[in-house]
Amino acid sequence: MSAKVELTGEADFGAETLSFLPMLCGMVENKDYRCLALAAMNMVIRFCLVPSTWIPILQAHFPTKSLVSSMALGGDDNTRATVMSFCLYLSCFKSGAEMLFTAGFLHSISLVSHRGEEDYGGGPFSISMTETSSQQAVWALGVAAVASLLRALGDNDAYRGTVLDSTISYFKAERHKILLALCSPNVCVDSEGRKVARYHRAQTSSSALQEAQYVTAFLCEIIRHPIAAVYTVRDELVDFREMAVHLLAYVAREGLVRSATGEGVSCPPLQRQETVALAKAATLGGTSAWFLLTARGSHRKPHSATGNELDSTSGSEYSESIAIQVYRLANLLLRFLVIQARQALQDMEEGRSSATKGRFPELPAPEILHALQDQVMLVASEIATSKAGSSLSKEAGDTCCMLLSILEKSLYLEACIFRVCGVTPVSLRADDFARDFKALLRVTAGHASLELSLAGVREIASTVYPGL
Repeated sequence: MSAKVELTGEADFGAETLSFLPMLCGMVENKDYRCLALAAMNMVIRFCLVPSTWIPILQAHFPTKSLVSSMALGGDDNTRATVMSFCLYLSCFKSGAEMLFTAGFLHSISLVSHRGEEDYGGGPFSISMTETSSQQAVWALGVAAVASLLRALGDNDAYRGTVLDSTISYFKAERHKILLALCSPNVCVDSEGRKVARYHRAQTSSSALQEAQYVTAFLCEIIRHPIAAVYTVRDELVDFREMAVHLLAYVAREGLVRSATGEGVSCPPLQRQETVALAKAATLGGTSAWFLLTARGSHRKPHSATGNELDSTSGSEYSESIAIQVYRLANLLLRFLVIQARQALQDMEEGRSSATKGRFPELPAPEILHALQDQVMLVASEIATSKAGSSLSKEAGDTCCMLLSILEKSLYLEACIFRVCGVTPVSLRADDFARDFKALLRVTAGHASLELSLAGVREIASTVYPGL
């Protein structure tokens, strides 16, 4: 009886909050109340989990065209960020994406994206600002919104052609900024788009890593459409693949080398909520690789000239979140490379004239892939071992699945190298991998949430290492 009353109360509350949406939609027209109205709407629609309850109200009352047009009229960057964030959430739903597209979102976003390149920190691990600029936040949210809109409408016959054309135009206009967002501390690009070597002391932040994820997800969404990738931007993808490989190599190398030397990567909290999370104990159980690097570096003062300002080496909720962001970025970089490798293999199998081994996309060196494999197997084992005798929490399960996804993708790329180059695994590496992989299987046994991810890893691992 009590459960029935509780459910009824929640339903009544949901209906009451939905009744405020038309009024809030009207307030969005007023620039003085726009941010407040969008914040209130965001709370209402996130509470109502079923889009079918609030999408029709927005379709009838929300001033989509007026809001989209306002983004290009100048004004406060914080307001633009609020507007762009709402558009990003709206674009995650097909009906919302249709509203934005019809209102001219893709045209307006090209006018909004005016961030000066001097605002760039030089990639996710070379930030030079104590906090991400508001213009940088607007740009990154815009990239994510375009990718989300393409994901929602790119396979729809009614929109595919126009959406793809507009997205490719946006990609070409933002090409240099996107390249800069993928720079590693060792490799960057100059004003002419040429790659240059450099040394930059590593420092990262949640917002910098998020921006790199947005950019990589955007690239993945473009190349997911073979026609667009092959006939429009194929030549331009070479530079992005090279930057992705360099950035992936940095994540792989530092995750092993720095953790072995006891050094951290500077990643102090820059926002109030991050400082609060820094004071909370770690819960996942990962203590190696990037979980160790962020635990050490999260207590370092921003832009410190030395590496000794470490209050503690213990992990925190904040340091874990940064480590997870790093591995999410690695997973997306691998996805970007895997999509192109899979398309190239398909072209070779179908005997297309343009598909030859000499034109096969650039792939990371085996050493890079091995370094990634070793650290994700180690961290996943640590997390699973720390939860021995109990079920994995949702966060721990999601983290392990992401790490296993990295393992699966890296093995797939290694299989591509063996097939294209005609080489076989080195016996010593096969023995090391077999030992670590079997140890991973032992500690993850019994965790139902990991079975699907483990099945995919087993399949590709048996292809790379037949004797496994």
